[in-house]
Amino acid sequence: MKKPFIALVDLDNVIADQLAGFYQAIAKQYPEIKLPDRNTLAEFNLEYNFPYDDQKKIKSLRLQEGFFRDLPLIEGAREGLERLADQVTHVQIVTAPTWEWQFCVPEKYEWVEKHLGRDWTGKIILTRDKTFVKGDILIDDSPSVSGIWAQEWTHILYDQPYNRTVDMPRVTWKTIDKVLDEWMERRTI
Repeated sequence: MKKPFIALVDLDNVIADQLAGFYQAIAKQYPEIKLPDRNTLAEFNLEYNFPYDDQKKIKSLRLQEGFFRDLPLIEGAREGLERLADQVTHVQIVTAPTWEWQFCVPEKYEWVEKHLGRDWTGKIILTRDKTFVKGDILIDDSPSVSGIWAQEWTHILYDQPYNRTVDMPRVTWKTIDKVLDEWMERRTI
């Protein structure tokens, strides 16, 4: 029997490869912008990894119709989510919409249905403040997740180049089983 356990999982750059989406869109719409090696990115907000004069162009890409809908799936994410769902009682996808949500919100639902299946759309929680959501762990690529409330979950970083200087527990879809097993062994119910 599964232990009562809620795993919260971010969507962008954890399940959906937003970095790849940006890189594809930049190459197509702004071929004059030099793309840094993804492994050298130091800033969570992608636009801050580029010269100031290019930042507004890059930031505007996520506001375009089709941006979120067309993001590729991160390798191993679907299988990793399924393994996670087999081990815990609940898995919820917790994702922050952009302030200009007209395309973002419906496209995130479309993306989840296309890549993970219709059942997963019922597990989406859209919020700009993830501290409102209760859970045991939050797997998120952001090195800093804060909000109005004290977080009730343990923040586990999904490994990305821009968060590697932060000393926190981290995971990839290749290591999810090992990390979850170790975390649950330490956990008291």
